[in-house]
Amino acid sequence: IVAHLQEVEESAAVCGSVNTVVAQPDGTLRGSTTDGTGVIASLRKRLDVKGRAVVVLGAGGAARSGALSLTKRGAAVTLLARDAKQAAAAARAVGCRHGSMADAGAHPWDVLVNATPVGSGALAEETPLPAALHRPGTVVLDMVYDPLETRFLREAQEAGCTIVDGLEMLLAQAVAQFETWTGVEAPVEVMRQTAAFLAQAQAR
Repeated sequence: IVAHLQEVEESAAVCGSVNTVVAQPDGTLRGSTTDGTGVIASLRKRLDVKGRAVVVLGAGGAARSGALSLTKRGAAVTLLARDAKQAAAAARAVGCRHGSMADAGAHPWDVLVNATPVGSGALAEETPLPAALHRPGTVVLDMVYDPLETRFLREAQEAGCTIVDGLEMLLAQAVAQFETWTGVEAPVEVMRQTAAFLAQAQAR
């Protein structure tokens, strides 16, 4: 959609990803991304990311947005992907370190973020990281929200990690979208209850 917009927020332009579009009074379309906001809001309840080592798995728009927001808040971010060239390009864009997913065990982290689609859809029984690599005491966030309990999170919890599911991040970024579109404070509790209800209904 970026090519069809007249204005793009700087962070969205850097990430090459837009998930929110607002029609301005003069008819121009302005794009932004709230994925990074969702990541920060979800993690903030567990720890201050400043000075923390964070590994982000993935190199797409959501991974870039999360990595950029984390970097801006003082985290030491490393972006890992299966394709080394994609990881390098994404890391270059957002200003962080990069590496190969195959070498994940060699990187330190206090926070681990899955920004890949692994764990959803046809990949629902898969995980982007071997269970043996999870580290007790770390915080693990999965951007996947369908299913709500992914193998990635289940294995992280079993290893003694603090987990953050994708629905929490989805809600946090949706709150930012709502406020961007309407200019009023989002009804967070109503949104949370509705999201939880839909997730439960979907799991049945």
